[in-house]
Amino acid sequence: MKKLFLSLMFLIVSNIYLFGYNDATSFFTALYYPQAAYFMTDRIGVLVGTNGFRFMGTILSTYPLLKTYNTKTNEFGNLYKFTSAIPSAFVGFAYTNNDKWFGVGGGYELDHYENGKEYGYMAHTPVITLSFLENHALKFNFPVSIGYGYGALKDLKVYSTLIHARYNVPSEIVQQIRFYVFYGHLDINGAEKVSADSLGFNFGIYFHAFGDEKFSFDPYLRVGYYTSIKDAKASIYNELGGLLSPYDITATAHDPKETDGSDFMSSMPSGFYAEKMYSFSISPRLGLWAESDFIAVYGEPIFSYNIIGGKNMRINGESFKTPLMQISYGLYVELYIKPTKELTLYLEADMRGNSQSVLGYNSHGFYFDSCTGLEWFF
Repeated sequence: MKKLFLSLMFLIVSNIYLFGYNDATSFFTALYYPQAAYFMTDRIGVLVGTNGFRFMGTILSTYPLLKTYNTKTNEFGNLYKFTSAIPSAFVGFAYTNNDKWFGVGGGYELDHYENGKEYGYMAHTPVITLSFLENHALKFNFPVSIGYGYGALKDLKVYSTLIHARYNVPSEIVQQIRFYVFYGHLDINGAEKVSADSLGFNFGIYFHAFGDEKFSFDPYLRVGYYTSIKDAKASIYNELGGLLSPYDITATAHDPKETDGSDFMSSMPSGFYAEKMYSFSISPRLGLWAESDFIAVYGEPIFSYNIIGGKNMRINGESFKTPLMQISYGLYVELYIKPTKELTLYLEADMRGNSQSVLGYNSHGFYFDSCTGLEWFF
């Protein structure tokens, strides 16, 4: 019974935020997740195959990356947005041996945004995934995103990657260790050349405190650090939208750091800038899982202490030495309704808030996101 419970906990910890695992950032789930078709409010897809060879295909909803772009002057600054509804697409193939101690896969994701014939942006993301040890205990994911603009955005190029490693620890106390490395680079080769780079690390350790087959209490700890290793001028960070912050440059909108509250990166007050800016966060969590024959609930109270700092910090030209400090809080909930073993209805809610104060510049924010989906196991 104890062995069965630990096996169930391995599956739960491995698949928290399960329905988000069908794109380039988490392709390794194709190696071990059951065959299924999934229909969600932001994506539809399928995972099919044999015990050895598998195929994953997903169509994802898309949304604007660049929030502002002036198509008349080829400068960032005015409210010109992408208006298309072109869905993103991901396809991947994977192989795992019969003993389930080795797996390998390759995939490709395409993101496309445009505003008629005036301008557009495309991001290509090839990905390789690997797994080793019994039951894929050690997993790696290596996506590389290459983004470029065309039309009025022809001078824009963005490159980013996310190296993701997980290890399922053979222990009754520590369940899993996760490690992420983020890197991003941006070039604007117009009349004024702009270049910037960012680097980030995120570490998570997942524990099992107590529980049985019907209920478990599983706290975990996340620590993240992101920094600018090459700065662009301050105005670029204020004028360019979702593609760029000083410490988080990404070529694709499907950013795993922003999907589940797991890494609620601090927001900067308007007019805030620093050279070699950095963001540090430490976040203890409580994972609560309860399950019956027909329903399962996962709840996660969220608390995070965040710091933003750097050299020569200033707000609207006013210099100061104290880093921006912020507390983020919230609740993440997943609900699974299982009328039969083949069918699962999934409901998700993510509620977060934050408070911050720097030199009298105060802001309070609240974030709410929800998703629902239906999964059919073959």
